[in-house]
Amino acid sequence: MEKLVDTDPSDPVGQVFDVQRQWIEEHTNSGCLFFRAFGEYGSATPEIIAIAQEHKDAFEAEISRRVELALGRPDAALAMQVWILFEGAVALACMRGTQVIAMARQTSISLIEASRDRVS
Repeated sequence: MEKLVDTDPSDPVGQVFDVQRQWIEEHTNSGCLFFRAFGEYGSATPEIIAIAQEHKDAFEAEISRRVELALGRPDAALAMQVWILFEGAVALACMRGTQVIAMARQTSISLIEASRDRVS
């Protein structure tokens, strides 16, 4: 997985959504390659399962790192929520366009702000 560069340290989570939206706008989008490969070939090919799992584990760790940067503390539950929003938006973007990525981004930012308010 190509590591995202932190070009906007003030919004490390939103940046993930921005990069994905930009990528989809510049390329053909048919959802997540790893989910598609897993669904099509995973049951017959353990190597595909391993590669897809490794990719998703690495991306989950990246989301967790970015949530921690945004909050100043780890929050595993919030990181999982953001990850679910991201993956769902990527899956829907091929049918609904990049506006679903923008909506998932805003929802993630709202969740982060609410988490900050709970601790403050």
